Amino acid sequence: MRKLWLTTLLTIACVSQAFGQTASKWDFNLSLSHALQKSNSGTLIVSEGGESFELEPCTADGIDALGTHLNRIFCERRDFHGFNLGAKYNLSPTLGIRTDFSAYANQDRAVDTFGTGVDAHTDTNTFHERTYVLVIGPEVRREFGSWRPFVHAMAGVARQTSQDVQTSTGDFEFTIHDRATSLALKIGGGIDVRLSPRLDLRLIEVGYEPIFAKDRNTPVSALFEQRVKGKTAQNVTLSVGVVWH
Repeated sequence: MRKLWLTTLLTIACVSQAFGQTASKWDFNLSLSHALQKSNSGTLIVSEGGESFELEPCTADGIDALGTHLNRIFCERRDFHGFNLGAKYNLSPTLGIRTDFSAYANQDRAVDTFGTGVDAHTDTNTFHERTYVLVIGPEVRREFGSWRPFVHAMAGVARQTSQDVQTSTGDFEFTIHDRATSLALKIGGGIDVRLSPRLDLRLIEVGYEPIFAKDRNTPVSALFEQRVKGKTAQNVTLSVGVVWH
């Protein structure tokens, strides 16, 4: 009987120790994130008075029509700032399924002058832009002492909104609203550093985050209408933060 009790107590102690050393089934992360985003707009189709014409940003004709600084909004990667929240269910010590939500914001301004003499006028475009991305997919992590590199490939949806308010010293004032819900990917990885058994520092996370925007109408508060041909926005993200288990 005494041997049975000793065996039982030893078994309980071993099981308790094993559970204490077992990795958590869930990981959660919170990061500050910086995104370099490109425009999701291609050709602009403008209709007015029963006639339509096309504007091609990032071309010589596009620069003449839109202005040098406004053209930059459509052609260059621009800085967006935000945050990233994630939750990962660990299927094994190395493989997990991660769900990821990111939110980014940007405010930009373009000032261009057109015409000469009495026809000269200056247009100012102020942009308020938001991007929200929700993705899910596998993540693989390895441990090398306190270092924990990881890679992932996730897919989901992105919601992008933009408000362009143009004021002018001439007669060209209007507001354009652009909203698009699109397929999005997030492919990348990073390195975590263990601070304690339950807390890691996310030293760096880098992601390639393309957003596949479709053609759409963009409501305009003016006498013309505009339709936009969608294009893939080739975006890159950089994040730092913490992970807890």
